[in-house]
Amino acid sequence: MKHYPHFKIVILEDNDFYNRLMTKHLKNHIARSALLKRFTFDITSFTSYNDCIRNFDNETDIVLTDYYLNDGYSALHLLDLIKNRGIECKVIVLSQIQNITTSICTLLEGAYEFIPKTKTAFGKSWEMIEDIIDQKLHKRHGKFHLS
Repeated sequence: MKHYPHFKIVILEDNDFYNRLMTKHLKNHIARSALLKRFTFDITSFTSYNDCIRNFDNETDIVLTDYYLNDGYSALHLLDLIKNRGIECKVIVLSQIQNITTSICTLLEGAYEFIPKTKTAFGKSWEMIEDIIDQKLHKRHGKFHLS
């Protein structure tokens, strides 16, 4: 059996409804892409920063996180953790609140992208995840797969 590249994706969103919606949306889109581009994936979602950190796998490729999290945590805490562990993980930050702290600061701290939580957030999240997967597939195979 051929071994396909595997991608681990984490969603950290403390709003349970939005978390489930985002997880379902991304699973559907990524599943189609995985068939075409020949990779496997799993998505793990958390509604609590502490649960996410307790279960965080250093092999995680992509994290999609809300900026403001419960219990006073933010995406900056997650970015610090990833940086301190030396993990090659891309972090996409979403937030309803768009200001210098949520957008520019997260990018300066190493976030891959900042996405405002608007009606286009799901589509933009999927596009960013697809870009990251394409870059990693390109790096692993030395060629680019078209979707």
